[in-house]
Amino acid sequence: MYFGRTVKTRFYIFVIVLCIGFVRPVHPETRLKINTSIKPPFSTKSQTGFFDLLIKEVFTRLDIPFEIVRLPAERAMINVNTGESDGELPRIGGLSERYGNIVQVPEKLLDYSFVAFSQPEKITGVSFAEIRSRRIGMIIGWKIYEKNLVNFPEVVTVAHPGQLFALMDLNRIDIALYERYAGQYILQTGKFKGIHECDPPLAVKSMYLYLNEKHKDKVPLIARMLKRIKEEGGYQDLFDRTIGLYGRGP
Repeated sequence: MYFGRTVKTRFYIFVIVLCIGFVRPVHPETRLKINTSIKPPFSTKSQTGFFDLLIKEVFTRLDIPFEIVRLPAERAMINVNTGESDGELPRIGGLSERYGNIVQVPEKLLDYSFVAFSQPEKITGVSFAEIRSRRIGMIIGWKIYEKNLVNFPEVVTVAHPGQLFALMDLNRIDIALYERYAGQYILQTGKFKGIHECDPPLAVKSMYLYLNEKHKDKVPLIARMLKRIKEEGGYQDLFDRTIGLYGRGP
């Protein structure tokens, strides 16, 4: 009787060990790395900015794990193109022609107003031609400004937006090229005084999310979900609670 139990026990142990050998370890689903170089009120370190909350809403509804990775603008774009990262936002449309391995999500995230900030006087009727003779500052990697400032005599590039306004405060530049809402955020929450937003914007462009081509199957899903959130009113609510505090509506 005892011998029979021992054999039976050994048999059960053998079966359990055999089954364990055929079970593959379960790995958590890979989280998509979504790059951004943008600053408050669009994206914050605590991920409470407009794009932080909007992407979280879209990806959570689609059950797509993700994380937001903060990188300099130029590096962020290169990493998505090489596949080291999975996505990048926000960017102007049409960049798939320059970067062959990225796919644009066709539903826009937001319209950006690319504006000039000046000191001490406010410039009206501003244009790229009008500011050509001025000392200009811009963020490295902002493609729309890089394209329009070719052969301009005095252009200073910096890595962070706060440096733009610091240079202006020190009278090192006459014009700071940035985005309306982000610029107004810095002016309203920082120490800089006497800096003005110029009229009209130098350009108004729709901004998009891009994914590496290996995720192209997700592009229509994300586009439809983003559109649905707009139609349901969630988009406007997020706007009002974040960037809407620093400028006009979407």
